[in-house]
Parts: sequence; structure tokens; C-alpha cells
Amino acid sequence: MLRFPITLLLSILFCMPSLAQTGAPLDEEPSVCETEIDGSSNRVQAIQGLKLVESGSRLYRDLDTSRPVAFTHSFLFLISGGGGENLLNSPVFMNSLASNILNNCTHIGEVVFGLNQSDWSEVYGKRESGEVFPFKCIEAGEDANPVWGEFICP
Repeated sequence: MLRFPITLLLSILFCMPSLAQTGAPLDEEPSVCETEIDGSSNRVQAIQGLKLVESGSRLYRDLDTSRPVAFTHSFLFLISGGGGENLLNSPVFMNSLASNILNNCTHIGEVVFGLNQSDWSEVYGKRESGEVFPFKCIEAGEDANPVWGEFICP
């Protein structure tokens, strides 16, 4: 399980400090992308005891030079409640949700599932080959320099 302060995670991942639901538009994406995002959002909201606090796409900051350049956006599901904890404890389900989005949205490079007001988050990304994979948590330290597919643990 990847634990990371959600406010720090959001400030690293997203160029806008606020979490407006509209986020950064995905203008160049095929219509199937929006269909898959809507479908995945509906699947998330159908989880008993889960509240979808915020969701949307965000432009990456250019801080991560190891990020494949084709991936210009991240997608966030900010969730709360006992159902949110259940989702974060379900790697197969999160992988399925993330795969639906990542395989159909060419510019989205990662899907973040974050538990609101906690340090708990899980991130699934894709490689340039299209393979979807969970990001790896690396230890924090002065020399910590995460590359694409890694996060610094709190």
C-alpha cells in the first residue's frame, strides 16, 4: 500500500492547487476516453459507503523529466468513507478502473486514487508500451529522486 500525504501528492501531481472537477480539459482525446472515464466514475460511485469527493484530469507539472512526454495528464479520484478504504484495499479493482481509463485515453499517464483527508493513495500508471502497472513507493530521503512509476513514501 502506497501512503503519501494527499495534499502533498496533489501539489506534486497537479499544477493547480484547487481541485475543480473540470480539471484540465482533454480536448484531443477520442470520445471513448470520456465514455471510459464516465463508466469508471460510475463504478467508483456504486461502491457502498464511498463518497466521490472530487474527480478530474490535471496537467502534469514538468518536474518529472522521466515521464513519457505523450502523457500530459493525470486523472484523480478523491474518495472518502469506508467504501473508499475498501476500494484502496482492492488492487485488482483499482487496476481494472485505471486500465479502462489508461487504455482509452492516450494523454492520461496515471490514475490516482486518494483517500480524502489522509495520507493514503494508490497510483496506477502506464508505460509507453501501454502496460498498466502500480506505481512503486520509494523511501524518502535527501537523495530520493523518483522516476516515472515511483512515489516517495511519507
